[in-house]
Amino acid sequence: MDKKGDAPSFLLIFGAFVIILFVAVSLFFIIRQDAAQSLKCSLGLFQAIGCPR
Repeated sequence: MDKKGDAPSFLLIFGAFVIILFVAVSLFFIIRQDAAQSLKCSLGLFQAIGCPR
């Protein structure tokens, strides 16, 4: 294993994993009927609408 090649490949794998995870979470919220409300509640932007939690 070359020390110079480890960091870029690790960052590439980590970046791809984060993107895949983000897409999976986004699809999960899109599939749900209350996607907008769930997203707003998770972000904590609109507390007045009443989150189901």
